[in-house]
Amino acid sequence: MMKIVPLLTGILCIALTAGLARGQGLPFKNFSIQSGMSQSVINDVIQDHEGYVWIATEIGLNRFNRYQFEQYFEADGLSNNGVTSLLQLRDRTILIGTERGLDYIRPDGRFEPLPGTQILRGTKVNVLFEDQSGGLWVGTENEGLHHFRSDTYQYYSTANGLADNEVRDIIRLDEERLAVATRGGISVLSITDRSVIQSYYEADGLSENRTRSLVRMSDGSIWAATRDGITILKDGELSYLNVADGLIHPRVTRLMEDGKGGVWIGTEGGLSHYYEGRISNFTDANGLSNNIITSLMRDRENNIWIGTYGGGLDLLVSEKIQHYSVQQGLLSNLTTSFMEDRSGRMMIGTYGGGIAVIDGFRVRNITTADNLIDNRVYTMMRDREDRVWIGTRNGVSLMENGRIYPGNQFPDLPDPKVRSILEDSKGDFWVATYGGGLARYTAGRQVAVLDTSNNRLPNNIVMDVLEDRNGVLWAATYGGVVRIDGERTEVFNTDNGLANNNAMTLFEDSLGQIWIGTFDGISIYFGGQLRTLNSSNGLPQPVAYFITEDERGFIWIGSNNGLLRYNPQILQEDTDPARVRDMIRFKQYTTESGLISNENIANAVYTARDGSFWMGTVTGANHFRWRLDLEITSGPPVHIEEMTLFGERLPAGAYEFRHDENFIGFNFTGLAFANPSELVYEYRLRGADQQWQRTTQRSVRYTTLPDGEYRFEVRARNSDGYWSPQPDVISFVILPPFWKTWWFAVLIVFAVLLVAAFLYNYYRISRMVDLERIRIRIASDLHDDVGASLTEIALQSDFLQAIQKDPKTGESLKQIGEMSRRIVTTMDDIVWSIDARNDSYGDLLDRMQDYATNVLSPKGIEPVFHFRGIDSQAVVPLELRQNLYLIFKESLNNAAKHAEATTVEVTLSMDASAYTLQIKDNGKGLPEKTRPGGHGLKNIALRASRIHAALEYKNENGLTITITGKK
Repeated sequence: MMKIVPLLTGILCIALTAGLARGQGLPFKNFSIQSGMSQSVINDVIQDHEGYVWIATEIGLNRFNRYQFEQYFEADGLSNNGVTSLLQLRDRTILIGTERGLDYIRPDGRFEPLPGTQILRGTKVNVLFEDQSGGLWVGTENEGLHHFRSDTYQYYSTANGLADNEVRDIIRLDEERLAVATRGGISVLSITDRSVIQSYYEADGLSENRTRSLVRMSDGSIWAATRDGITILKDGELSYLNVADGLIHPRVTRLMEDGKGGVWIGTEGGLSHYYEGRISNFTDANGLSNNIITSLMRDRENNIWIGTYGGGLDLLVSEKIQHYSVQQGLLSNLTTSFMEDRSGRMMIGTYGGGIAVIDGFRVRNITTADNLIDNRVYTMMRDREDRVWIGTRNGVSLMENGRIYPGNQFPDLPDPKVRSILEDSKGDFWVATYGGGLARYTAGRQVAVLDTSNNRLPNNIVMDVLEDRNGVLWAATYGGVVRIDGERTEVFNTDNGLANNNAMTLFEDSLGQIWIGTFDGISIYFGGQLRTLNSSNGLPQPVAYFITEDERGFIWIGSNNGLLRYNPQILQEDTDPARVRDMIRFKQYTTESGLISNENIANAVYTARDGSFWMGTVTGANHFRWRLDLEITSGPPVHIEEMTLFGERLPAGAYEFRHDENFIGFNFTGLAFANPSELVYEYRLRGADQQWQRTTQRSVRYTTLPDGEYRFEVRARNSDGYWSPQPDVISFVILPPFWKTWWFAVLIVFAVLLVAAFLYNYYRISRMVDLERIRIRIASDLHDDVGASLTEIALQSDFLQAIQKDPKTGESLKQIGEMSRRIVTTMDDIVWSIDARNDSYGDLLDRMQDYATNVLSPKGIEPVFHFRGIDSQAVVPLELRQNLYLIFKESLNNAAKHAEATTVEVTLSMDASAYTLQIKDNGKGLPEKTRPGGHGLKNIALRASRIHAALEYKNENGLTITITGKK
């Protein structure tokens, strides 16, 4: 046979031995359409850097977080619903190969064709690969191999040496070379030279040209999957793996290294696992959903994902647990007891199906047809003569050298239901019965029965019996635990510290402590004292059906809700959230961890010679190889999936909520696919929580949050105690109500000032109105009373003057009349000025014109008025009106008496803020000696100062008086 030397140097020739393992099952978990996936034909599976699992199906793309599937189709931007291949690049971009081209996920979550790959439009993409330099290789159905790198492009086909244009897989050989699996053989390509170095076919040693998958093992060997088994290459030598060697089916579809030096092999007839020269095979009879394997993926927790053709996606959490049930050949799933014979064969006692013997890869059953006294087996015990005693519901059978003696070996049992058998250090047999107490046999003869009638037992239902290292006998009953030391009997119950009176199991650990499992906790006896483990001090499950210990000193407890591993060296669980890892006292295993059932059976546990555990449940037996139970040291990534507002779902994001939108929740997921039910979350809402809060739920709600800025943080801890490397974080704001905003405060201040101003103005206006009323009343009173009286005095003086003959008296009366008239005139000015009905500019102008006519016209002086910018309806302030008028009046009086003018020109002009009053005559001006100011000019100056006006005299071509002021 020719050797494929150039393909890869360093390939080991492997000598194989194989066996067909049909008698065991693995804990496969299936996901399909029924689970929420878009379709059950799986083409590819990857896990992204965030921990999500992406599944390519014939109809749509799916993203999975262990709890739900999110589906994507053409409506979301995919080129085609037929998704064929997936790849996450080093820059974390996810590429999606479809039946019609190559897409990628944009940062906004939408899908669109990958830029620069227009040549692939309409082409079916089979495989995607990124090389060390960031180059992208795209293998297609019938369009060869495409290489995209930066701005360069290279195409490979049969025309330039490719073995076939249908490319199925690509792997890296070294820094310079790739191996490409095609329908027609394997081609080796040079990355730097961008050329096909050589192609290899059946003639070169391939078992078949149609190559589907390649894997480069950690030992340097290359495995090639073909339609006729596997070709293995190392050091230029070839070896083969096929059905004759134990492979389950010749048509191999996928290869994947398991991380421990073994290989998972997907075929069209099931799944094979090769490890250290041995092949184990699994089909739908062992738990697979479908025998046609289309894809394999190992995630960051070392879980194995198996894509199938039509069965959906299978998840294998761990190989550490193997299942044995009716599906593997047992006659009953109720597995109650175990015993390993000298040949290493495991005997499994069942309730209703007799005993199943696991002989290599076969299951052989022992029943009543083989002299077993009853098929309802409770317990098995090997004595020092290597005989096996079998306790059943109907007595005890004895097996010796593979042969069962007929009949009940203890016919005088107080009750036929035998739950436990013990051979003590003296060679006596103790038989625990369900209802008849505890019987003791010496040399096959019953010598004693301990029960309630002789006060040796608190209850006749005895579930277990044990002899400790000191030769002391212990019996677990439904009335407590009995310690029998010779003739001395001591009873432990709830009155003196036992966790619960219904005791089911007994175990002595490596330190000599006696562990007592009950319906409600565990009691531990040592040095004459009992201490208890229960829910109050950390025990996750109260029921303890069985207890055992491994070589490390860890205690294993079977409950009615899974299996517990207890580390007694940890006195208290570390809850410091700042640590990378918490020290876990109890680790729980459930069906999600791979157990066949969560409900265990009392005393159904056995430690095999290799240290592994066999455990019985209501649906079959678990073979737990705990040494394979490796810690998952990488904490689970955690993601806030969405927010809720009053229960309505919102995409996770930075929101600004109104003040009344304050019922906010968060839904989050820790991406752990192994044992997800054991995830513990810690969360904190900065702005509301002072400390981290713990929960096992994936959601949290906050009600009636006040306004403010918030930051929600969450992280997750896996079942081994490791925390997420980084918490996921989301920030949001609850806006304050309008009455707590700055602008509202400003508005309130403004409103207060406005109200104050209003009140002030209201008060001022009210005062003004009151003053106006007073002014009107005073004016009316002065005019009607005082003015009338003065006028009457003037008239009376005139009358008396007319009839008076005395000249002196007449002169006095004349003066009285003139003075009365002057007072009336002055009074008239005062009345006019204080009368609120004369407050407009129009009233002022009318008064000025009337006065000018009355004073100047009799003197032959012509008054001329100029008014500019005056609103006649506008109100003149009282003080301004009064003083302007009196200045005007004083000026006209001076002009009439002294100026000898023929014309007096009066100008009053106003603008928005100022006024000017100018009185100009064409008379002789002021005499030089009167310029310092007479009485009239002093009055004018005084009144100008009262209204803060500027006064100016101009003695040129007459006298000009100018008053200028602010309104």
